[in-house]
Amino acid sequence: MSSVGEPSGRDYIPPQIDTNRPSHARVYDLFNGGKDNFEVDRARFSTRSRSSRRPSR
Repeated sequence: MSSVGEPSGRDYIPPQIDTNRPSHARVYDLFNGGKDNFEVDRARFSTRSRSSRRPSR
């Protein structure tokens, strides 16, 4: 339930959430198959998962 005067709904992002910088918590959520992440978090996850792969022999 939201407070009086606050927008509600699935697409609402509170103003204190910085969606321009990746969050460790949101990247971890993405790693675990979560849905609470933004494009910047997915980009960080993609970069990290590529750099952590070991070359095959």
